[in-house]
Amino acid sequence: DDIILISASVIDAQILIDFCLGCLKLIDLKVNPGKSYWIRVGPRFNQPCSNLFIGETSINCSPEIVLYYLGSTLTSGSKFSFSCDSNKINFFRNANKIFSKIGTSNPPVLIKLMESYCLSALLYNLEVFDLSKNCLNSLNFAWNRMMMKILKTSNIENINFSLYNFGQLPLDLKLLIRKTRHLTKLFL
Repeated sequence: DDIILISASVIDAQILIDFCLGCLKLIDLKVNPGKSYWIRVGPRFNQPCSNLFIGETSINCSPEIVLYYLGSTLTSGSKFSFSCDSNKINFFRNANKIFSKIGTSNPPVLIKLMESYCLSALLYNLEVFDLSKNCLNSLNFAWNRMMMKILKTSNIENINFSLYNFGQLPLDLKLLIRKTRHLTKLFL
């Protein structure tokens, strides 16, 4: 029930919208213009341009230059990009729920719970994006901060060694494995 259209220009986007409207009309489906948004990506992303229309109704340009789509945050800018902020918020929310019930007294149990319940929130949908180094560092920082709280140390070498001994791969390798599994499912 969601459609995402990508085009090289605003004119091409309008042609795609009109084509989709025609196809949807054939199967008696309508598009709600009030729930439709668009963003611009490219060197002129913040320059004014003509509006896009669904029928006679103008489609809103996303006001915060952010578009939420299937749990992911797409951001308008000079390059197509993704914001990891919602993933980190969900990760910390899940981690704090666990800490409120268990505390920080049993590191092996907490690390297993973090991997089972919180890591999926941190890495949600990220296998479909090519993350920037900044976003990857931000995710690593969130994961390492939580491990520092559990292991009661601020030394990153101790954190990495402890996680290795608990059988945990670094976050960037976990993400690479998820991406490989995703691509394997697509092509097999």
